[in-house]
Amino acid sequence: MRAWVSSARETLKTALKGAGTPNPACAGVERKTWTRADEDNSENSASVGILLTYGAFRMLDLGDLTWNREMQAVCPNDLIGPVDLFMASHHGVDLSNNPALVHAVRPRVAVMNNGTRKGGAASVITMLKAAPRLQALYQSHWSTYAAADNPPDACIANLQDSTDGNWIRISADANGTMTVTNGRTGESATYKR
Repeated sequence: MRAWVSSARETLKTALKGAGTPNPACAGVERKTWTRADEDNSENSASVGILLTYGAFRMLDLGDLTWNREMQAVCPNDLIGPVDLFMASHHGVDLSNNPALVHAVRPRVAVMNNGTRKGGAASVITMLKAAPRLQALYQSHWSTYAAADNPPDACIANLQDSTDGNWIRISADANGTMTVTNGRTGESATYKR
């Protein structure tokens, strides 16, 4: 099952099941302004964002949705609700990944589809690691921009200067349990609800 969260610069107007409460994480989070172009009118701000559900399992993927558009979905009220898996927005850049969003959806696991030099902002990695309920952060690549902040090697599919193209796979059960496998190591970790 899937629910629409964003598309064509529009976000949810009514709360999804289990959501709709005031979001205290909105306090102190400001809208962003950009000095170059207006990022909120870019192609990224028109990203399709979806909430996938499989029984009790909930996964949020907002594509490249930008900071202010993410904020619309969770401020002043969280219209999404808690999720089990959050795919970090926009490769983990700080034009996205609004802390009000991340703290509202409270993921148990986050996965960042970054490159060594694409996304993976240190501020985003630090914020994700501090998210309520987060048990693990996985990254596609070790991030040059967050050299001291990357998660442990066991949670990174491609280490520094790797050209291997390893993957991260998530398998979900209807009871909300998920298993994350690192293609580089072949090792899996299971996260029960």
